[in-house]
Amino acid sequence: MKRAENQKISFITILLVILCGLSIALVGWRELLHHRVLEKTSKEITSLEDTLVANQSRLAENAQQLESKESQLTELGLNNQSLEDRISNLEAQRDHLRAENDNQIERAQSLQSTLVSMENELTEARHKALQLESVPNTLAGELASARSRVAELESELDDRAGVFSRIPDQYEFAGISGDQSVFAINGSVIEQDQLPYAMHLCNLDGIILTGWIHQIDERQLMGHVMNWNQTASALVKGEKVFMLPKKSHEQHN
Repeated sequence: MKRAENQKISFITILLVILCGLSIALVGWRELLHHRVLEKTSKEITSLEDTLVANQSRLAENAQQLESKESQLTELGLNNQSLEDRISNLEAQRDHLRAENDNQIERAQSLQSTLVSMENELTEARHKALQLESVPNTLAGELASARSRVAELESELDDRAGVFSRIPDQYEFAGISGDQSVFAINGSVIEQDQLPYAMHLCNLDGIILTGWIHQIDERQLMGHVMNWNQTASALVKGEKVFMLPKKSHEQHN
């Protein structure tokens, strides 16, 4: 009986030792697991902190780039406004010169018609004067009147011819360079001391280009193009053109 009790006590003791060992092992495993979780969490926190620092750095860099882009956009906006103002100014100049060109052409046509009419009248008056010279002296008064009319017409014709001579000379378009920066025209030359000669090259449709004459080779004038007002490809070799001087207030445009 006593032996059975001792065996029972030994079994309980062994069971308690086993339970204690299991408890210790469980506590140790839990602590190890907790340590690993803490270590993993620490690494993740460190990684997140590094990622946060990198993101903040990229954010600051992007903010600087955004500020730079906004500054560039503002500058481009100002440049665009300046170009629009320039375009408006050039369009106003084009319209003014086109109207002036139309007036010159209309005036030239009118003067040409008047000159033809006056030349015809002058021819008739001279013919009549020659006829009257052969008639009796009784027609001397009519002859004097005819001669007076001839003198009057000749004087008026000279005046009209002077006005007509101020109409721009016609030139013949000779060609342009491959890059469309140099052009050539044939016709009456200008004085060497006028070079470089700032001008507008025109036809009946208005201003072709704006530039300046820089060289004269016999009757051929060579010029540089500042800007085109018409399509260069529309020009035909041999086309009749004329020049209008660029006014002083346009020299800086």
